[in-house]
Amino acid sequence: MGGTRAVLRSEEAYQRIKSMIMSGELPQGAVVTEAELVRQLGMSRTPVREALRHLRAEQLLESVPGVGYRVTELDERDMVNVYMVRAALEGLAAEHAASLATRTDLARLEDLYEEMEEALARRDDAALARLNSRFHDAIAQASGNTYLQGMLNNIREIFERFRLTALGLSGRREEAHVEHGELVEALRARDGKRARAIAEAHVHRALQVRRDRAHRPADGDEAKGGDR
Repeated sequence: MGGTRAVLRSEEAYQRIKSMIMSGELPQGAVVTEAELVRQLGMSRTPVREALRHLRAEQLLESVPGVGYRVTELDERDMVNVYMVRAALEGLAAEHAASLATRTDLARLEDLYEEMEEALARRDDAALARLNSRFHDAIAQASGNTYLQGMLNNIREIFERFRLTALGLSGRREEAHVEHGELVEALRARDGKRARAIAEAHVHRALQVRRDRAHRPADGDEAKGGDR
């Protein structure tokens, strides 16, 4: 019983610290120590230590000898690499979904697309971001490949960190919405080749827009929900 409680405490510490990193409460480059987190979380050292080891293994933290840990920083090269991997995975998911999606799967995607259109009309970026994630999750689920779903879930967590530091992506909301619509049409037509091409182009276009904007002053129009 004690072992079970220890595992649960370690998992709680892991989730809480990870949430702090993903939300930006612990920003990239921030240095943290085990002692500080023990005080902040109100937990004992053992679960916090285990959580830190886990987060280091996931490359969310890196060791700083004699100090503690630093939140890993993501540069432009990291961003390009992550987008390239995601493009391949999203394309594969779309291709498989085109042949395996059920009528229920397709109806769900159409409903999500309509909800995104409504969120776009009212400029509700928070809702748009949530719906965008659900839309891409639905395609992965429709692919019928649980391993692919797991890999996409992992890489999307990295995307959350990029989203927090993104500059304005003016106009990307509307453009991404058009691409989502084209993807739904390809899936409904059972055109796997086209679905894959659209999904891959969608991610590559998002990368290009983000890289272009990264080298220009922000215009104050941060499209958090449409740059995925």
